[in-house]
Amino acid sequence: AVKHKNSNMDVLVAMSTTIAYGYGLWLFVMGHDVDGDDYGRQVRQNGHLLETSSTLITIIYFGKTLERYTKNKTTETLTALSALKVATAVLVRAVGEEGDLGVDDGSGKEIDVGLLEVGDLIRVLPGSTVPVDGVVVQGTAQINEQMITGESLPISKEVNSRVFAGTICASGGLVVRVEMKGSDTALAY
Repeated sequence: AVKHKNSNMDVLVAMSTTIAYGYGLWLFVMGHDVDGDDYGRQVRQNGHLLETSSTLITIIYFGKTLERYTKNKTTETLTALSALKVATAVLVRAVGEEGDLGVDDGSGKEIDVGLLEVGDLIRVLPGSTVPVDGVVVQGTAQINEQMITGESLPISKEVNSRVFAGTICASGGLVVRVEMKGSDTALAY
């Protein structure tokens, strides 16, 4: 901070602990004060000044260690959260197209999630992650929504149920109408 001519809390802590330690050391070396008190009484009364600086430094170091730990945990959590984003989706039918949805026939074209439009129909297969927020239009499935709700048990989804990006289809298969994608999904919030 001094090198960059910019002070922060560390400069204040360093100055205060150095002053407290220096004053305590001066009292210890001098052995008596101006009034002529004896050495023993002076050390007993002011000996705590030597330990004040080390106590402050220890407490601040502990606080900085906790801060570092918290930042690392937050980074890990955000990394895990970003890993829930899905890069591709199985497009069954784009907006305006006609035709049978066929949940069980496995039809569909795998495309980048960024190419999806609101209203497109996508297929969610067992074991896959739901790529967007939407409404089920066909099929039933057990969806693990633990990352959103905290509930560890899968939730049954059927026609007209809402599903959320980042949740996992534990069993069954769904066709979902895209309602929100990208930064508008529940996962993004």
